[in-house]
Amino acid sequence: MKCFIFAIVLLFESCTADKPIVIRQFEDLSEVYKDSSLGKEFFVFDDFFLVSNYQDKKDIALKIDSFVIDRVRTKSYPVNTTQVRFTFYKESPKTNIEAIGRNKRDLLRYSNDHDLVYSYTLDVKGTYARTKYQDGKLVDDNNKPIPLPRFTIKPIKITH
Repeated sequence: MKCFIFAIVLLFESCTADKPIVIRQFEDLSEVYKDSSLGKEFFVFDDFFLVSNYQDKKDIALKIDSFVIDRVRTKSYPVNTTQVRFTFYKESPKTNIEAIGRNKRDLLRYSNDHDLVYSYTLDVKGTYARTKYQDGKLVDDNNKPIPLPRFTIKPIKITH
């Protein structure tokens, strides 16, 4: 009888344990905006990500912060990049790699109002913002996450 009770408790604990988050990029949605001002050309990079097993918890926010820091440290951007933006969506039946792959417009039509959780904006001066959303509404703006490094600029060619 003790073994049976122990097995039920173990099964319950394994079912309620938090699954680790998985962050995947929406590869087809990343964009590079090219513009000019006062005769100078500049670039803005937008990358979009899906977070599987998302929960509104501080440790999840810190894991997403760490992901952004690692990405900024390891990816290079071309000269004249003025801003880099990362946008994160929680996975749901309508916001997932397959569904958005079938209809990219659903990211704007549905996901921004229901599954958008964080956006990060980093500029060339080293300033940044992390904005938290819930059900399409801003719930926390500039809440000072852990310091983000400046993004690396290298002379690479943009093909767009």
